[in-house]
Order: sequence, then C-alpha cells, then structure tokens
Amino acid sequence: MAFGWFGKRRSSLEQLVEKGRKLARQGRWGEALAYLEDAAGRPDAPPGLGDEIRACRARLAEINLEEARECLVASDPGRAREHLALARKYAAGDPGLAARIDACEAELSPPGPQPTGPARPVFAPSCGCDAPCSPEPPIEEEGAPADTDLFEFYLEAVDPAERAVLTGLGGAFRAGFVALQQGDLDEAGRRLGEAAAEHPGAAGPAYALGVLRSLRGEWAEAEARFQEALAAAPDLAAAVHHWADTLREAGQTERAVRLLERWVEDHPEDGPSWVRLAALRLDGGDPEAALAALNPAAQAFSEPPPEVGLLRARTLEALGRTDDAVTELQGVLARRPDLVEALVPLGRILLARGGAHAERAAEVFKHCVRIDPGRGWWYLLRVAEAYAARGWAAEAREVLDHAAARLPEEEEAREEWDRVAGSLTTDPATA
Repeated sequence: MAFGWFGKRRSSLEQLVEKGRKLARQGRWGEALAYLEDAAGRPDAPPGLGDEIRACRARLAEINLEEARECLVASDPGRAREHLALARKYAAGDPGLAARIDACEAELSPPGPQPTGPARPVFAPSCGCDAPCSPEPPIEEEGAPADTDLFEFYLEAVDPAERAVLTGLGGAFRAGFVALQQGDLDEAGRRLGEAAAEHPGAAGPAYALGVLRSLRGEWAEAEARFQEALAAAPDLAAAVHHWADTLREAGQTERAVRLLERWVEDHPEDGPSWVRLAALRLDGGDPEAALAALNPAAQAFSEPPPEVGLLRARTLEALGRTDDAVTELQGVLARRPDLVEALVPLGRILLARGGAHAERAAEVFKHCVRIDPGRGWWYLLRVAEAYAARGWAAEAREVLDHAAARLPEEEEAREEWDRVAGSLTTDPATA
C-alpha cells in the first residue's frame, strides 16, 4: 500500500514521485509507472525520473512476456498474442527485450479469424496486463469475491507480517484491497466497510481503512483506524509507518516523532521506522538527532537501501560536513552508478566548491544527461554553470545553446534558462 514518508510535507508533485517510487520498490510496476509518468509530465518535475520510468516499463514488458509464455504452455495463443503486444509496447527502445519477444512470437501459429462482434470488456490490473487474466470477464454479482490471482499478486508485494493480517478475510476484503491498490477509493471504502462488519476486531480491515482514510486526507479517522489495527496486531509495523506518515501529512510532526521513538524502543530492528524518524528529525532542524537515528537504521537492514545513504548525505551536509556527504554519495553510487538522486546532490556540492571541483561537477551532470535524456536540458544548465565557475566562458555559452535546443514548452523551463543565461552574462569570470 502506497503512502509517502521521505522529507517535508510534500506538494502534489512530490507526493506523485514518492508514491511512484514506493510502488516500484513493492514491485507494483503498473501503478508506479502511472504515478511517475504523471510526475514527469509536470514542468517542475525533479531530475532522474526517466531511468525510473524506463525500469518500470522494462519490468512490465518482462511480466507480459512471462505471461505470454505461460499462455503458450496452456495452449492459449490468443491470449499469448495479447500479452506479447503489451510486452512490445512497454519494451520500446530495448533491443534485448524486443529480440526475446520476437522469439516468443515465432512460436505462435498464424492468428485465426478475428471476432466480428463487440469487444468483450477487459479487466486491466495495475501489473500492466491489459489482457484478461481469466477466460471469462469479472463477475459483477453483489458479494462476489475479487479475482483471487490479482489479490494474491498484490499480496506478494507486502512483508510477511502485513500479509498475515490481510489473509483469510473473505471476498469483500479481497475486493476492497484490490480496489485500494488500483486507486478506486469509493469502491474500496464500500467493500472494506463490509469486511470490517464481517470481521469485527480484525486488524486487516482496520489497517486498510486507515490507509484509505489517510489517502483521502481524513487524518483523525485514519489515526483511529490504525490504533484499532494495532490493538488487534500490536507488532504490525506497517500500521505504525502509515500512522506516522498520516501525522506528518496532518502537520503533527512532533507527534509523529514521539510515536516512532516509542515504537523503535520496543522494535529496534524496524529499519523503515528508523529512517522515517531520521527524516523527521532532519526536517525539524535537528541533524545531530537525525544522524543518531541513521546508525541503527543502517544496522537494521541486511543491505541498506539507497535511501539510507541519501538521507545520511543530506544530514552530513546540513552539519557542514560536505566531505563526508560526498563520501556517502560516492558509496551509494558505487552500488548504483546511475542513480540520479545521488548524482545530482553530488554534482551540486562539487559545483558549490568551484575551481577544479566544478570541472568534476560538469562530468557528473554530463553523465546525468546520458542516463536521463528527458531532463537533459536541466542537467546541461548545470554543466554551463560548472564551466562558468571554472572560468570557461566560451564553453559555458556553447552548452547554454545546447540546453536551449532541448527546452520543453513549459514557462518554468524558459525561466530557468533565462536565469542561468543572465548569471553567465553578469559573472565577471565569464566576461
């Protein structure tokens, strides 16, 4: 279930990005792609979304290719073709995937006569499978259970403790759970309400309703539901995470901090809670406390996710320890060399230092252009600034021209170009 947690209370754009990234971490690629593409289309979209979008599309292509092969084994060539068409759509620009799709397609016999009647309704799950997942359309009868395969697909994305409270709750809960994942909040509320009435005192319906109320901005009701879920399942970390997120979104940061502090006293192994606590402390202006929370956060993970290193780098920079922040970012990049979220702050720190460091910053931002061409204009402006800081006026103006050729239509992009162009004109180093 998606709900953001990282950083300050976020704008609508930041919420889109965070939801998309969390859905991607959960393996819910179709939903993640929708959020990230929506965010990437905004004029003030953050850098680095292009590679994340491509990763989601590649995973959706893989999923549909696997489904096509399963359909071949099941002697269902018609549905195999539907999955292959989707795989080809998502794999655009990836020659390796295209070759595998071609190979699978070669195993198919020529298609038979196409039906002439009206198209049958197709249920499109958020896994990116626009083809039906069963030979028959979904059952619309009142009280019918949700598609079991789709429910199980979503259930695989959650941790074992969360999964334990979401199973064995009947058709109404399954339908509500699927609707919640797909963003149909009205249907989710109706079916989850039925499930809560069918299973009074159960943690699963209360927890899911808490997430629903939080997504709707109904903070007090969400909090009450999370408390109800924890009364039934006291070790349900996911409920605490969403509760803390809800408090932060409601502007009650101090309450969120106290909630997490109490929780980690009894659950020191809960890495996500430590990371949330560190982020809240940093945004509250206490980087020392944030750094203290990041040490147990790193120890709680068998392999700390990039977010831990990125947050540590932000914290070290806030403390004025930019050398240590650079080292931390380089450590993240050693494992994820194309992670734009680490490249951009590294380039920014190097650019601020000037001199030879600015030349290194230019190389960092050039790498960003290669791996995230959709935001290439923004990175090129940073390269121009780096060249200017180095004293290379002619090169800076040349790069500025390249950036101008890539500018999107949005007014904000032109304003950013004008700002950088103005700074190069007035900077004595570029005169």
